[in-house]
Amino acid sequence: MTRIYFLDSNLLLGCGILLCLGNVSPVAQAQQTERAHTVRAAVAPVSGVSISSLPSPSVGPGSGDTGTGTYSVVTNRPAPQSIVVSVEGGPPEGMALFVALEPPDGAQRAGDGPLKILSREGEETPRALVTGIDQVSETGLEVSVRTEVGVEAMLGATNLRLSFELVE
Repeated sequence: MTRIYFLDSNLLLGCGILLCLGNVSPVAQAQQTERAHTVRAAVAPVSGVSISSLPSPSVGPGSGDTGTGTYSVVTNRPAPQSIVVSVEGGPPEGMALFVALEPPDGAQRAGDGPLKILSREGEETPRALVTGIDQVSETGLEVSVRTEVGVEAMLGATNLRLSFELVE
């Protein structure tokens, strides 16, 4: 005797869904993709000195007034640097100028106190004031400028331009 079975289509659909759910984990699986990228960076040499504020000292015969302010220094160069200060232009006769810089961490002052940048005869410039500056970035360091004016100085206003340079 031959038997013929008829299956309900809803029953087949339910069995198919149960079979599919048995193969799915409760956590969704994402495909992992690995990609490599090459990034190139070039670091440029940087060095600089910036005077933030330096009021002009008042001057007169025999005066020794001092103006103080702040400066910043930054360098990433591997060789030790020095800060050199010079007077630009024709310095006036009869006036002496002394400059002191607070050294950044690890550096040294070139002398015990303010160094003479300009003598009454118009000599002395340029001068290294701070030496042994390694890779550093510091702000708020003190700078001071003191003037001495002799009686032989010419009357009238004189502008002096100081140049601060970071050199090897």
